[in-house]
Amino acid sequence: MYFEILRFEWRYYSHQTLFLVAAILFLVLGFLGTMGNFGGLDVQVNSPFVVTYFLALLSLKSIFVVTIFCAHGVLRDKSNRMEEIVYSSAIDRFPFLASRFTGLFLASWSILICAGIGMPFGSLISDSSKLGAFQLRTYLEPLIVFCAPNILFSCAVCFTIAILTRSVAATYVGGVLLYALYFVGSILGNSPLLAGSTATGPEGELLPILLDPYGFVAFFDQA
Repeated sequence: MYFEILRFEWRYYSHQTLFLVAAILFLVLGFLGTMGNFGGLDVQVNSPFVVTYFLALLSLKSIFVVTIFCAHGVLRDKSNRMEEIVYSSAIDRFPFLASRFTGLFLASWSILICAGIGMPFGSLISDSSKLGAFQLRTYLEPLIVFCAPNILFSCAVCFTIAILTRSVAATYVGGVLLYALYFVGSILGNSPLLAGSTATGPEGELLPILLDPYGFVAFFDQA
């Protein structure tokens, strides 16, 4: 039953106009991402550092995509006045909620994968002197190590808000607050994403690293 519902969830999201628009937008962003100056003038535009930095940054921006998907996908039964019919069916609660959450995660992660697809094509029109050898691993690792956990965290927060409140407005507010609170925490934690400072501080404080759910502080600390 779980996989049957999951296939339905994937068809639902993948046939939405929003999904197509977001996929094209992130594909274009990935294409243009290699034209920025994310690693400095001496860093190759398709280096692991630049690719990881850019995709991880997009995974943070994708909070808004997750929020919209969640508000319109997870709560579609209430919006369409189908809750009573769905909940009175023979579908068990766990496979129903698990498949709906997995569908939200796969749809959101697929949008970031589009950005990962666009980046190597964008590097083709970049200055050849700033290019290194193409390695598929350079694009796969950040999509798995950074983007998947970040999307999972965003989906978990937004999905929980949606299920507990059953409110589209509360889901939107929760997504915006998640994004805003991250930057408030980055400022208070002296994150290098905003402050350009060392991640651990002069005394090797690990608190900013441990408090960053998206891993940027840890990434800059090791870069």
